[in-house]
Amino acid sequence: MIDLNSQAVPKGYYRRIGGRLGRQLGPLPLAISIARVMIGPDHILLIDGGLVFERYHRFYFRDIEAVIVRKTITRVLSLILMLILTALFALPAVFVTDEFARTVLIVCASLTLLLGIIGWFRGPTCACYIRTAVQTARLYPICRMRHTRTLFAALASIRLQGMAPE
Repeated sequence: MIDLNSQAVPKGYYRRIGGRLGRQLGPLPLAISIARVMIGPDHILLIDGGLVFERYHRFYFRDIEAVIVRKTITRVLSLILMLILTALFALPAVFVTDEFARTVLIVCASLTLLLGIIGWFRGPTCACYIRTAVQTARLYPICRMRHTRTLFAALASIRLQGMAPE
């Protein structure tokens, strides 16, 4: 076994699953946490950190009772928000007589529409949880269904490796 307290963890020991997700901590908008999920040979590592701290949650495969995936409506809500913002920028552009203001409004409308389309094509959103006997923890970086498929494929391959005869 490798001593993870030392700084020399071999390259390729962990594999990142999902993306890096920034989320707000508490009511203050300035307190932002960046979360990552890594998968090792015998555990899943959830790294949650901010500007001056990092928290590590290690979930060993033998302790995991369930991986819960729940589909969310975030994809639809973000698209609706982007379409509303696009309309709020595009409608005044029709009535503005100043050419510079019209250009700025059209560029803003185009950018919000582009962000909405990109968000839609990134795929369905979900919430992923790991349940152990002691706790249920949310894996914030796994927020798209394609990330859950990657997680399940990694768990299945590790499970098959563990069941292989020696």
